[in-house]
Amino acid sequence: IEEAWKSLGISKEKAEITTFNRGILIVKVSSNAYMQELWFDKNNIIEKLNSRLDGRVKDIKFKLAGGY
Repeated sequence: IEEAWKSLGISKEKAEITTFNRGILIVKVSSNAYMQELWFDKNNIIEKLNSRLDGRVKDIKFKLAGGY
C-alpha cells in the first residue's frame, strides 16, 4: 500500500496513510484545503491505487491531522 501511495506523488507532509483495513484506506491530511482537493480526486486516486493493488482499495477516508 505504501509503495502504491508513494507512486501517486503525494508528499508525506501533506497526506499520509494511517491504516488500511477491509479495503478502507485512512489518510491523515495536513490541511482542510488539501483534504478537499484529495476528496474531489478520490475516485481517480482509488483507480490509480487499484491498478497497482489488484482492486484492494474500496474507499478512502480523509482525516485532518490533529483533528478529532
